[in-house]
Amino acid sequence: MLKAFILLFCGFVSPFGVFAQTDPLRVKYNFVVDDGDRGGTKVDIERDGVSWKQRDGTDPKNYIDMEFQHEYVMTFSKPGFITKKIAISTMVPKKNLEEPFDPLTFNVTIFRQYEGVNVVVFNNPVARYAYLAKKGFFEYDTDYSKTIISQVKKAE
Repeated sequence: MLKAFILLFCGFVSPFGVFAQTDPLRVKYNFVVDDGDRGGTKVDIERDGVSWKQRDGTDPKNYIDMEFQHEYVMTFSKPGFITKKIAISTMVPKKNLEEPFDPLTFNVTIFRQYEGVNVVVFNNPVARYAYLAKKGFFEYDTDYSKTIISQVKKAE
């Protein structure tokens, strides 16, 4: 009994105790193929600029758990369709890792690629999600998106 109490007490006072954020950020995505099905789709994930995980786009498990303090890029693709990338920063001040975070959820739709359409803008992520300290949660980066939307309109 005394041993259990000591272990429990150490867990409360240790900087690595039971109250530190140990769960990764769950990222849920809804992958849609406009005018098609998800057969032949892929989801490739880079972490800190290096290939990290690959997933078949038809996998019904539409989520990935991402460790904190990294930069991720998720690439959604299918042959004959425009590839789209979503950037996710899991960088969070260490003091804010004590509280659990709600899952980050987003939709991504890929479209058919047509000859003669300039798709160079899609070489970069079309959206970015990051932790917003003022709000205390992960959210869509509107400033980044405004820049990308402007580039898409120019390409069109």
